[in-house]
Amino acid sequence: MTCVMHKVDVLTNFPKLYMQEETGDMARPVDPGHFSTCEARLDKHIAGLCSVDFQVAVVLPAGGSGERTGILTPKQLCTFLNRLLISYTIQTFERVPWIQSIVVVVAKESLDLMMDIIHRFHHRNVLVVHGGSTRHRSIFNGVGPSVVIIHDAVRPFVEEDFLLKITMAAKEQGAAGAIRPLVSTVIATTLEGYLDHSLERTKYRASEMTQGFIYDVIYQAYQRCSESDFKFGTECLHLALQYCGTNAKPIEGPPTLWKVTYKGDLAAAESIVKGMYLYTFLYTTLSLYCFVCTLSSLCHCTVFKCNISMIVVYLDSKTTYFIDLMYVSTIFYTT
Repeated sequence: MTCVMHKVDVLTNFPKLYMQEETGDMARPVDPGHFSTCEARLDKHIAGLCSVDFQVAVVLPAGGSGERTGILTPKQLCTFLNRLLISYTIQTFERVPWIQSIVVVVAKESLDLMMDIIHRFHHRNVLVVHGGSTRHRSIFNGVGPSVVIIHDAVRPFVEEDFLLKITMAAKEQGAAGAIRPLVSTVIATTLEGYLDHSLERTKYRASEMTQGFIYDVIYQAYQRCSESDFKFGTECLHLALQYCGTNAKPIEGPPTLWKVTYKGDLAAAESIVKGMYLYTFLYTTLSLYCFVCTLSSLCHCTVFKCNISMIVVYLDSKTTYFIDLMYVSTIFYTT
């Protein structure tokens, strides 16, 4: 495919995509995981940059074995659409401009493999460290700046606006975390295995990731907690409350915070990414066509839409622009 756009002076206010060629990074496969294309998202980037004037790091514990998936490969290393699940999650945080660093914590035997993944998918500002035998030890080995965001490596779908809410609440309160309404009724059973009682669902919430902490809070919580909590605990917000007296701010999160836990969840994640791919392509196509129509009225050129994937623009008798929408979409996805 070709995209001939040489007179970039006419297109000064249009995104840089027209000045790119299908070489180098453009030769990489189309990546449906990268979909920050619209102006509204750019406005959020600017708002986030203005409000976050402190160092923020993300810790992604990725040392789990993923036994519940029922497959030999750890779920964070499973592949769909030519990319590993952990790579989608890393990419989610890479597109947030006010996050300075990403720490991926893996088992010692997976260190070289994760380094290879980082290089293969051109991830940047990512530090790979090996953790201990438990999730909390892994997190503890990874933390370091003003605010620490802790997120599951197998939750690839989280938006920047929600991350900003968690980060700012953590900065103000010391700790903050995502919650979701309970879907099912929670019951307690007797030692004999019979129903004892059920909880009133409306009074409770499910604790989810993402969670955020002032670094000193999470550090002191790990210093002071019992060996049992350090090894086997799974709720970081509870540690902050119990050992530091920090009452975390719960923030209701969107449905997209779900965690890839079972084998079927991988297929669901793939479907979501495909949906993002389609949405971005349609948005790109419509936006580009509107732009070209506006350009035609300003420059007195002729626009002829020959088919769904190509727009031909005649600026004058000697200048013709062929805009390949499939190629343009590829640039949107990979930059």
